Amino acid sequence: MVSRMHSLSTEFGEDTQSDRAGEDTVKIERKTYGERTIVFLAGRIRSEGLDEISAQIGDTNAKILDLHEVTLVDVDAVRFLRSCEEAGITLARCPPYVRE
Repeated sequence: MVSRMHSLSTEFGEDTQSDRAGEDTVKIERKTYGERTIVFLAGRIRSEGLDEISAQIGDTNAKILDLHEVTLVDVDAVRFLRSCEEAGITLARCPPYVRE
């Protein structure tokens, strides 16, 4: 199993102590199980982090986004997640407020 962890702050690309304990950060972790890769997202998903999430998805054969630990998404993130789903990516453990 291969695992990679990425962290983005609202300053995009900086992960600092001033993040108020990760409050404005989306954490991205990829785990590979044989041929299958799952991208786990945690924290706040904001428009500033969508490029990195997209790169992580496109960089693998990921067909599953696990959203179990997502705490907040902005409007752009909801649109992005909807487009991922339309492209055939499964949104696993998706919070109900994202689907509404």
